[in-house]
Amino acid sequence: MVRKKESLDAWQKLDNTALLFPVIANETNTNVYRITAVLKEQVDAILLQHALDDLLPRFPSFNVLMRQGVFWYYFEKNIKRPPTVYEENDYPCRRMEAAANRGFLFRVTYFEDRIHLEAFHVLADGMGALTFLKELVYAYLRLSHPEAFGEEEEDSFSEDTSLNTEDSYVRNFKKAHVSTYSTKPALNLTGEKFYSNGLGVIHAFMSYDALHEVAHKYDCSVNVYLVSLLLYSIHQAYLLGSPSRRPIVVNVPVNLRPYYESVTTRNFFVMV
Repeated sequence: MVRKKESLDAWQKLDNTALLFPVIANETNTNVYRITAVLKEQVDAILLQHALDDLLPRFPSFNVLMRQGVFWYYFEKNIKRPPTVYEENDYPCRRMEAAANRGFLFRVTYFEDRIHLEAFHVLADGMGALTFLKELVYAYLRLSHPEAFGEEEEDSFSEDTSLNTEDSYVRNFKKAHVSTYSTKPALNLTGEKFYSNGLGVIHAFMSYDALHEVAHKYDCSVNVYLVSLLLYSIHQAYLLGSPSRRPIVVNVPVNLRPYYESVTTRNFFVMV
């Protein structure tokens, strides 16, 4: 990607997908997701805070707060100091309480050797958040290991980092006739819920090369292979291998940037 610097205007519309998230978000459906970076050493909280303080003013798409207009929500530049980095002490992906977070729509936490970024989906999709997290880790490592970086790298971004904040949905919109299609009601999974809107977290570690080799064996991508395993697991564990009267359906987000030559840091995906 080609890096492009952009600044946020006095206010900015939410992208077409983001318009939905403030309306539907609640305690049980937070629309908050997490991306984690695992380091080779314990995280220094003070240096991580310094890294965030330095990065955020230079990253306009995350340096915002959300306000409610007459008809729609919109972004404004957040002039408050960055949110406080803290050690993880609660369930992941809790609802983003902006009022308790100086208006920011993301949080940065750490635990031992891990740096967590949790973002309200109104800000960005996974690719946009990954860009922010990579730059945060990059800034942190420049502080924790200055000997590994040259002077010219002190305030620079990675070459493939984009700061573009365009609404790529609007730029690529083309009015067209939409064909109708019918769908069947999907299988609904039921079971015991976690206490107090908690979440279950499973950590799995595997070799990407080995995973890629297995996917290649079945002539498919890693994503297609993992989604297939999820469908198969539901059939075996939930249905005990029995036929289902309803189809087992999984919604998968697809990054649209490669198809439309977009480098936006905001939402630009579709569910299939």
